[in-house]
Amino acid sequence: YYCAAGSSSARPAAGVCPRGAACPAGSVAPQLCPGGTFANQTGLSSCQTCVAGYFCPQGTDEPLTHVCPAGHYCPAGTQAGTEFPCSPGTFSAALGLSRASDCVACPPGQYCESAGQTAPSGACPPGLFCALGVRMVHPNSSSFAVVEFNATLATCDIFDQRLALTCPRGSFCPEGSSSPLPCPAGSFCASQGLEAVSGPCDPGYFCADS
Repeated sequence: YYCAAGSSSARPAAGVCPRGAACPAGSVAPQLCPGGTFANQTGLSSCQTCVAGYFCPQGTDEPLTHVCPAGHYCPAGTQAGTEFPCSPGTFSAALGLSRASDCVACPPGQYCESAGQTAPSGACPPGLFCALGVRMVHPNSSSFAVVEFNATLATCDIFDQRLALTCPRGSFCPEGSSSPLPCPAGSFCASQGLEAVSGPCDPGYFCADS
């Protein structure tokens, strides 16, 4: 309850705390539930923690109104839908995620550049290869970082970062490669970063599989 000036009772009929607010002892007016909490009943003295998989803006009176949007996760007590985005190197098209580990590692052959993505950014560029959970660092250069899902930790926001995604000599990597393709017999791959074989083996020589 809350007691406005002139109240003659500790529980005035006109002073029942409304939904979306709380009235601790000595309240002179309802206090809106802060972000991350809710009050779905009248007459409460404190607000309750928002349910995992949902978010609760200030004054929320129904805990299941605001489902966590795609590309994000909402642990218990989340205030806004964009508070916890899936990390770069991961994505999610699903609604109502509650943990970072619910985000999906970017599939091999693709990359996920930004936080909060609902789908991969695109295919791995030619001349490079993308293993599981790759994010591009600079869209207009060959500087990449690889992030791999840590199955031991079972979380998508802790990764082992490494570089060197350039296709090695003796192999080639067309667009969307998840691993280098060995140069086939009868052809050669003379340098790093190839998207196709360099050419056929010269007359008088033979080129075995790489």
